[in-house]
Amino acid sequence: MNLTASTLGALALFAAATIASAESDTTFRYDGVTYAGETLPQSLRQRLHEIALEAAERSRQEIDRYVLDLYVTERAVLADRPVDDVRQELIFGPPPDEATLRAFYDDNKDRIGAPFDQVKDQLTQFLAQRIAQENVVALLARIAAEKGYVAEVETPRAPQLAIATEGYPVKGGAEADVTIIEFADFQCPYCEAATTAIDNLMKIYGDRIRVVFRDLPVNPSGVSRRVAEGGVCAAAQGAFWPYHDRAFSQRADLTAETPPLLAAELGLDVDDFAAYLADEATAARVAASEAEALSLGVTGTPTFFVEGRLVSPGPDLEAALAAAIEAELAEAR
Repeated sequence: MNLTASTLGALALFAAATIASAESDTTFRYDGVTYAGETLPQSLRQRLHEIALEAAERSRQEIDRYVLDLYVTERAVLADRPVDDVRQELIFGPPPDEATLRAFYDDNKDRIGAPFDQVKDQLTQFLAQRIAQENVVALLARIAAEKGYVAEVETPRAPQLAIATEGYPVKGGAEADVTIIEFADFQCPYCEAATTAIDNLMKIYGDRIRVVFRDLPVNPSGVSRRVAEGGVCAAAQGAFWPYHDRAFSQRADLTAETPPLLAAELGLDVDDFAAYLADEATAARVAASEAEALSLGVTGTPTFFVEGRLVSPGPDLEAALAAAIEAELAEAR
């Protein structure tokens, strides 16, 4: 690796992150109108933020590469050995032996679906890459312990988008400090799982937070759209959240005929419910929620915004939402 090239690459990516994360420096003119900062289209603001995040992550990766190369070179000089030999030893190590290849193949035979001899070369390459990745992680931890290495790359904060909440189902404190907006699909298994995270957060934060539910029926079956329309009807009778909970509890078995059945189970006025369900305004309300989601750049479910800022869920949605809530509470203080 060329150290100078790595350094220049990192600096260039730092610059890209700085530029992309500075909304106030992003401007375009179209048909006589100037768009800048908060007047930029919301989906564009969000996409620029995503680009800034990507640039920040690439910056971290470039710094890691530079530091790895620096450390390997120092070790080579101290040991009076060729740099490539030390790099091979610390990062790549010996290639996986026959026993390792066989064990991996046996554990994954059904998924591989081909004879061992036919895929041996591919398995060797795959396992060698995985070993190198594991060695890099371990080596970076070692460098951190020995050299105090810390890569401090600022992660750009998500833009605060304006999202409608008036008239949509809400639960939590009327004077809550933090508003969480969820775009969800009643047939989405991840949305069903998210209900547990939300319930836990409501127990932890109580009236300091409120949750607003927005429909985004992305499932192509059309069933989730019909169930969402039923939610509008249930909300008209003050029963959205019981409807919401029951619909998700039956997620795997939902059909287009489910909404009136849920209304009956909840003891709602079924005639009034049916009239609302047949009203074009009900379908239009769900469509309007969907349209706003798309205007924000949202295409998947569940998608959460905390105080108008998109939350990247990662492997632990509850932890990610809690961190976002804490950041907003700290800012409010």
